[in-house]
Amino acid sequence: MEKMNLEIFASVASVIILIALITVSKLILPASPGYGYTIALLVFVTIMGLLGLKLAEIPDK
Repeated sequence: MEKMNLEIFASVASVIILIALITVSKLILPASPGYGYTIALLVFVTIMGLLGLKLAEIPDK
C-alpha cells in the first residue's frame, strides 16, 4: 500500500473510531456529565498520535 492510501484509510478510520468511542462512553457512563467524552477524546488523541508517528516513519515514494 502506498503512503497516500494509508493516510486516506487512517482519516476515514479515525472518524469511525471517534464515533465508536463516544457511543461506548455514553453506554458505559451515561450518568457522568462530560467524563465519558473526555476519556473518549483522550483515547482518540493517543491513538491518532501513535498512528501519525507510524505514518511519519514510512518513506514517501
